[in-house]
Amino acid sequence: MANTGYGACEDVDATTSTAITNRSTANKNVGGGSTRGQYLSWMTKRKPWVRAYSCASTYVGKTLGDTGKPQNLSDLYHSDNRPKPGITNFNTTEEGTHGGFKEATLKFVCWTKDDFSELAVAFLTYGRTVTVEWGWSVDTSGTTVAAAGFADSRCSLPDPDFYKKIKAHRDSYEACMDVIRGQVTDFSWAIGANGSFECECTLTSMAGNVAAMPAKAATKDCSCPEDAKEDEAEKGPTFNVLQTLESMKEQCMEDEQTLTIGGVVCGVGMNADAADDQSGADESKWPFGLGSATLQLNFITFECFEEYVVNHNIMPITDDAGDDGIDRAKASTVCGTGYGSVANSGNSYEGLFYSNHSVCRGGVIDVVSGDPSVCLIPGSTYTDLTVSSFNKISGDFSGLSAQAPDGIYLGGILLNIQMLEEEFNALGKDDGASTYVKRVLDRVTEACGGFWNFTMVPHPQAESIVQWLDIDKSPQSGVPSVLTIPAYGKDSIARNVSTQTESDPDFRAQITYGANNTNGKGGGNKSGGISLWTEGVTDTFKDSIRVSSECADQDTKENCNPPNEQKNDELDLEKVKDIFKNLGKEISPESTGAGKRSAKSLALGETDPVAEPRVVPLPITLDVELDGIGGFTFGNLITTDYLPSQYDGYCFQITKVEQALDNSDWKTTLACGFMRKTP
Repeated sequence: MANTGYGACEDVDATTSTAITNRSTANKNVGGGSTRGQYLSWMTKRKPWVRAYSCASTYVGKTLGDTGKPQNLSDLYHSDNRPKPGITNFNTTEEGTHGGFKEATLKFVCWTKDDFSELAVAFLTYGRTVTVEWGWSVDTSGTTVAAAGFADSRCSLPDPDFYKKIKAHRDSYEACMDVIRGQVTDFSWAIGANGSFECECTLTSMAGNVAAMPAKAATKDCSCPEDAKEDEAEKGPTFNVLQTLESMKEQCMEDEQTLTIGGVVCGVGMNADAADDQSGADESKWPFGLGSATLQLNFITFECFEEYVVNHNIMPITDDAGDDGIDRAKASTVCGTGYGSVANSGNSYEGLFYSNHSVCRGGVIDVVSGDPSVCLIPGSTYTDLTVSSFNKISGDFSGLSAQAPDGIYLGGILLNIQMLEEEFNALGKDDGASTYVKRVLDRVTEACGGFWNFTMVPHPQAESIVQWLDIDKSPQSGVPSVLTIPAYGKDSIARNVSTQTESDPDFRAQITYGANNTNGKGGGNKSGGISLWTEGVTDTFKDSIRVSSECADQDTKENCNPPNEQKNDELDLEKVKDIFKNLGKEISPESTGAGKRSAKSLALGETDPVAEPRVVPLPITLDVELDGIGGFTFGNLITTDYLPSQYDGYCFQITKVEQALDNSDWKTTLACGFMRKTP
């Protein structure tokens, strides 16, 4: 399966995977063999380099750091014998929600006031766009790694073109180089005792800046004078987000009770003041303090929330024509219609949320919301039961559906507009757009039984485009492969491999009990999660402890299990149906609590016959340190060949990639925070 860059359970990039194999072969044959000469340059001559470019108009055509060309004394020193500026250290870290965004720190030194003045404008200015490329001097075949050759187009290339060019160049040199383009978000400098200027700047990738965009920034279209805006602020400002949501709510309350934007159905409204069973809805049991005349829930799809609420009102989106905002056609043009694709180029965007390709996990039976005051899942059988209790003029969802062949379309989930207003009002003044969306998704996850685990990642070919994914959802097609990294032996390429066990106190207590709970025999409780370590093995000290006759009796052993180890009984589906029907008449802590519990059970498939618990080893994290290499990213699946046999059949998902360079070395560290069953 190809790497799409869409988050969870992804193949390692093909070029990077091949580079790992080639480096392993080089290590194995450097001492002799027919291919020894092929790898001598890689093993003996490689050295790191790093160069930086600024998009400041005063720095056009200039390079900070290694130019990639042979240098003489005039390249290294000024006429007064003062050294010219140089980079001393560079590192990058993928971070953000679960490690989806890059942040880089560039350190450099200069020795004259004139050099400092020039570089301060270029690299020590908030918001300045900077490109940094780095790599080894040669690849595994001994070929000299050349500069990417962006010239000054590095500042004008739109994201799709830029990242396509990066990948093509990285592929041509076996992942022995990489590039980051970002904006200066922090900097510092100090004068050293030797008269040097010690400088440091922090770069954040475009996606990181998108995510951090303050959600409650001043409205874009306000043409009022500054003093008028200050007066209005004393009364409490009205933001475009709230205006947009209120307008959507009003349209959902009109006769047709359907919100349509650009010919696409975006939302729907439902009355609750006349339920089908004639009992009516108890307004005291409904949220938001609505009166009987307006006892209604109004919803918009997540797709329209992202596009028309977040993108249009918060994000600094521009195209080549300088227009504010973005419509579906433009977004589709950038992102393409296929999974993980970028259809064309030519449009540049400062920031855009676009999750229309995102598919969340679907349950064995159904995925449904247990709280209509938060969201609904159109197309769900149990949602239909809830909706049937509303007096809804249109009578159906008019084409709205979140059902995908292998899960739930994130864009199709219906969000309660009142909930969206609540979450926006709850934001602090410095909270970013991503915080707003994440708060909304957390509410959705809770309403649907805690089944999803959303993370935010940049588009693999356009880092200014941000998307939300269910981290535990495999890609829509194909089976991801796992890259095995040789850890020890002559073919090893790992500088260091480390693991760490992970368990909370409750889990440890369960393990302690489960290891010896069957009449003193080890491995009796496979639900403890470690029977791979204990099955067939007894603790001879504990084996001497006599258990009660009640527990020794196989017919009554369930009585001896702790409460959290009780076997899950099948749900009463008729009772579940009644729970969801009731949600259309009464929305209260009691009704939504029951709804959420049922939603969780349905999503997890607990209505299916209870099978033998899956035996798993104790979860661990994995860190792998390598000679510097590009192409690894969040979501890649890897393992090593030096783990205990109990971990056969398991792999690890990369959650952070760190790159560290100085004058003598380039090191890559892969941090894997999730252990998963091998696909």
